[in-house]
Amino acid sequence: DCAKEAFGRMTPEGMEQAATQGTIDEMTPEELLWQLKQTQVDEGLEEEYYREQIEEFAKARGAEEQVLKLLTGYDMPITAYNVLAANQMLHNRNGMFKTLFEHKDEEPDVDLEAAKQGILEDFAEAVKTPEDMAKAQKKLADVAENVMKTMAEAKDVQSFDIRDLKILRQEIELGTKMAKEENYAIPVLVADEYTNIQLKIVRGTEKRGRLDVVFDSPKLGKVAARFQIQGEKVKGYIASDSNDTIENLKKQQDMLQEQLSMEGTLYPNLDMIQSEGLDINQFALDSRTYGDISKQPQEEYEVQTKTLYGLAKVFIGAVKQLAKAE
Repeated sequence: DCAKEAFGRMTPEGMEQAATQGTIDEMTPEELLWQLKQTQVDEGLEEEYYREQIEEFAKARGAEEQVLKLLTGYDMPITAYNVLAANQMLHNRNGMFKTLFEHKDEEPDVDLEAAKQGILEDFAEAVKTPEDMAKAQKKLADVAENVMKTMAEAKDVQSFDIRDLKILRQEIELGTKMAKEENYAIPVLVADEYTNIQLKIVRGTEKRGRLDVVFDSPKLGKVAARFQIQGEKVKGYIASDSNDTIENLKKQQDMLQEQLSMEGTLYPNLDMIQSEGLDINQFALDSRTYGDISKQPQEEYEVQTKTLYGLAKVFIGAVKQLAKAE
């Protein structure tokens, strides 16, 4: 009973004060409960925390259709924290990677900086096959867990930080589920900004398949691209809400089409579209595998994989070059 009550009273501030009275791991449940009851509560801070909680959960209650569609599409339960995580994923696309990659490691025994740099390099090389991407996603989840652990154990951690970590953990879980369906969140440095490039492989039968890419960059704006394979040909378009981005793409259109050209595949059309009201969330959620691919021959699957992932790798490289050119 004491352990249960102590658990209910736990806050980062309370645990920090209790730790000043002895080693928490060595306290009995009765001793820990007594210490937590003696905690001096900052009523202003506590009131602000609960007000923030009410506002956040009110947002969850009124979650928009896109957020619910994302969760139900990947069999994630409609809980408050899952809704908040999905909302972050759609409306603050770069937030997760900025939190993970800009966090400074305070543990000298753990070289997280090297691990994070390794993730960027791993994803750059992993855009080849679903198996390579799965390995990169697993490494990202492991590093994210270590980062969140150091953040949770920081001396100045507050209740607000713990809430944000819960949301971040649900984002990672949702991202892992999405990756199993070849819908990836890829960390990329675009113009020195950590950017989440969402890449979705949409498979089809009879040598048909599609590649969808979306991202939101402070320098390039919102960008959505779609490349459709039709037999030996590919048609594609790139849309952005930034007129400057579209104008720069048009200037490099011939070079980009040449880069995207692959042996045995033609790219007769690569349209550039400027759209001020571009909704990249709706674009991304509209990606569904079509046709029954369960009976797709292995050779055809491998050819489709090579083509689609090859397109993705070249396009991501072109995006980084475009950002440097602006």
